[in-house]
Amino acid sequence: MEWIAIWGLSFAMIVLFLRGVIPQRSEKAVDRLIKRQIQAKRQERREQTASIQSQKPFKKLGNILQKYFGKNKDITSSDSSDSPNETKKLLSEAGFRESYALHLYTFSQLVGAAVGLLLGVLFLAIEPLEGTLGILPYIVGPAIGVYIPILYVKNRRNQRVSEIQRIFPDALEMLALCNEASMTIDMALSKIARELEKKYPVISEEFLIIGIELALLDSRAKAFDGFYKRFPLDEVRSFVTTVNQAERTGTPIAQSIRILASEMRKDRITNIQARLEALSAKLVLPLILFFFVPVMMFMFMPVLMKVDLSGL
Repeated sequence: MEWIAIWGLSFAMIVLFLRGVIPQRSEKAVDRLIKRQIQAKRQERREQTASIQSQKPFKKLGNILQKYFGKNKDITSSDSSDSPNETKKLLSEAGFRESYALHLYTFSQLVGAAVGLLLGVLFLAIEPLEGTLGILPYIVGPAIGVYIPILYVKNRRNQRVSEIQRIFPDALEMLALCNEASMTIDMALSKIARELEKKYPVISEEFLIIGIELALLDSRAKAFDGFYKRFPLDEVRSFVTTVNQAERTGTPIAQSIRILASEMRKDRITNIQARLEALSAKLVLPLILFFFVPVMMFMFMPVLMKVDLSGL
């Protein structure tokens, strides 16, 4: 009965830990028109890929959780009154912006904790531990199960941020070219989103959301500010500031965007050069361990093998 009490205590601690993640039922409603437009566009694009079949079970599960816990606010909205917590912000940056994403994330942590606890029980059944070490699997297993969804979401967020940083200067060049070809910013964003849809889906999705919000929001600055809220990067902040300033002052947007893209490329080259300069210092220890020591052994080992140590 001891392990049952420990299991109950561990599960209660996990529930208390995740209590702040479970959303409240009474949340402020968002702009439903923007939500429907964005969700319809994203669903239309997802249906064109092969991964839509693997997403259906998660969607059904998310809808069930949403029905039980209450509807959650859609993070794609760029309303300035929104103040999402850190979990919502992390899910938004990772691309999980459905209304049921937070419920599914919480459920995955609970499942991971239960699986980790079960594995801890099986481990103790196979290899019993004595003393206080017997409590360790009941703590480590659920902790690892809770952390695995966090690690997955953070890894996905880092991949999306890396793709944005890699393609963003080229996307700005394309935006400047489209604007110079007598296209408005709205039309240029939609055009680039269609062109980059297959190879760079992240930047394509973000440009699509900006285009929809530009057509529906009362303030154009809110649409670009929403892009920075979803990706709080220095490059995105410079782009949003440049576009908003150009629209306020009436200066040519294409020229400003082209200069900004050139500066981003220069910054990228500078960062690469700084990493290369620091690489020589980091390679000293591996060179000593894997090159210098084997060479010295190869040179002196034959001599040492011929030394007669029997007289010592």
